Amino acid sequence: MDIILTHVIPLILAAMGPAAIWMGKRVADWMQLDADAKTRDYLETAIVMGLAMAERRIQDYGGTIADHDFKGQIVRDAAEYIDRAVPDALEHFNIAPERLENMAEARLGVRMAEDNILADLILGMTEHDGDK
Repeated sequence: MDIILTHVIPLILAAMGPAAIWMGKRVADWMQLDADAKTRDYLETAIVMGLAMAERRIQDYGGTIADHDFKGQIVRDAAEYIDRAVPDALEHFNIAPERLENMAEARLGVRMAEDNILADLILGMTEHDGDK
């Protein structure tokens, strides 16, 4: 019995140490990925909300997101909102102001494309209804 306690158990524990460290690292990596995904989600939500807020401001002045004169202002207003709303997410992903504006501008482009597609669909249905 002494041989087991003095030689075998320490060998088993020594072999389990690296496995426990490996498993701990995997769990930590998974938790970090989960935290990154959640941070990315609320950053994306802030971008969408920032663009919506900026678009409403432009609409208050009689403009739309389709007006190229207002595009830069929409992007700047959205970036300002995002910077105030989620500074921790920007810091987490090391997003500089210029990159933030590029991200907002890209989402604005998607939004404008969606609006154009929707308008084309509605126009197409209206023209098609007129053929009857």
